[in-house]
Amino acid sequence: MTTSPDLQRYFVSEAGECLDALDSIVVEPIPAQAGTAVVSSARALRGTATIARVPHIASLAFAIEQVGSAIRDSELGWTPALGDTLRAAVSEVRSLVRSTTDWGDGDRARLAAVEAAVRRFMPNVIRPTPPMPSSTTQPVFIALQAAAVASDLEQVVRAAEPRGILDDVLNRVRTMQGVAGLHEYPPLFDVCDTVERAARQTVPDSPLTEREIDVFSAAAAVLRRASEDLRAHARPDPGSPEVRRFLDLVSQTGEAIATPTHVVPIDELFFQDAGPHLVSKSGAPPMTPERRFADEVVSRAEHVRRLIADARQAGDGLSRRRIALDLTSTLHGLERTARSFGAAQVAALCGDAARRRDLLSAMELDALDAAAALLLSPVSSIEDLERRVAVLTRRRHTPAQRQSSQGHSEAMRVTAATPTGRALQDLLASGIAGLRDLDEQLADDASPAVMDEEVVPIETLLYRGRAALLRAIHVRDALRRQASPDAESLRELYDLLDLARAE
Repeated sequence: MTTSPDLQRYFVSEAGECLDALDSIVVEPIPAQAGTAVVSSARALRGTATIARVPHIASLAFAIEQVGSAIRDSELGWTPALGDTLRAAVSEVRSLVRSTTDWGDGDRARLAAVEAAVRRFMPNVIRPTPPMPSSTTQPVFIALQAAAVASDLEQVVRAAEPRGILDDVLNRVRTMQGVAGLHEYPPLFDVCDTVERAARQTVPDSPLTEREIDVFSAAAAVLRRASEDLRAHARPDPGSPEVRRFLDLVSQTGEAIATPTHVVPIDELFFQDAGPHLVSKSGAPPMTPERRFADEVVSRAEHVRRLIADARQAGDGLSRRRIALDLTSTLHGLERTARSFGAAQVAALCGDAARRRDLLSAMELDALDAAAALLLSPVSSIEDLERRVAVLTRRRHTPAQRQSSQGHSEAMRVTAATPTGRALQDLLASGIAGLRDLDEQLADDASPAVMDEEVVPIETLLYRGRAALLRAIHVRDALRRQASPDAESLRELYDLLDLARAE
């Protein structure tokens, strides 16, 4: 059996406490009410031995646990022979627990003989012992794994060829991440996630960089401190100096990792002449470019929305930095994918979001969530998606004053009644007079007019969404008051319904 020194030390400490508790119980006759204490101590010893991968001690502890269960349920009475057997079993385990890595066949045979002696006292019919509750096994397992990962990371930093040890680190880290309750012990999950990312990005058969060494060393310090806290029956401190140092290193490393690499489209590697070429385009491809693009975008957009939800619930700084790194990397991936398919608007939207310093602010998360929802919406073509993204981008960068004035003018157009008769004549007369005054003012001005250089797209002047719906209601009510609806009003009503549905 092979185990890390930290795991061995932890096992010796935990097993010693369990054996001390059993020693204090079996020194005298055990009444039925004391059977529960035997079960509890033996169960703790079994769990510790199982985690430390010492199956012979775990099996013997299970036999003692079943005997204690029989005493508790009055299925087994205390006898001097039973007491001698239990005391001999505890003594035998104590003599072997410190040398588990050096056991031979004789040591295993001694434990097997002691276990057989204990099992002879079991009733013929013994009820199965219930499994150990996860609330008692989780902290022990997490503490052992954290100590083991910390020990391996320290070896990685010192080793000349760390690849083999890094593989062990990845296996242990993934085992820790599979524990359901690991999120209850921040910042362990985020440390494990960062270690896994850094380990996967190391270059095979090459020494570690200075930044990788710093990250692994800081992660080892956090995990070792967390293991010590769990052994002392305390929760890891997310604000410890070890965690703060790790946060600083993750921020610096994250910026370097998140920087996208330049991707060269494959068509740039071919000659642009008419041919002949060695590779030809299929006449009936199994999947259209639009379908491939949709598959790529949908999966990444769904991941973006999951990260946004996680960011809104993240409380500690390390979780938010991990999410920011993951979100930035995913957005850069979306940018490269969109650019390779010629979707320039989508690529610009994702790239702009990925480069924002305040990516996890509430306003940025809302805007990014709206963009991800747009990418997940069904579209007929890449060009259709490009148009929708262009509208979304234009609205995002439209000044608030223009939006408010535009909304006010739309509301005025919706709510104001159309003038008729004498009121319409007065309105036209005042408008013509105003235009005449403006023409004279421009003619008298010798300096060239300064025009607004920003061109307003015509789409911004149309009704959209709710404003179109309100205008449609207004037109509908006007049609109801007419004896026979005119074709122009009906055409306007249909156009407004289309505009309302486009939002």
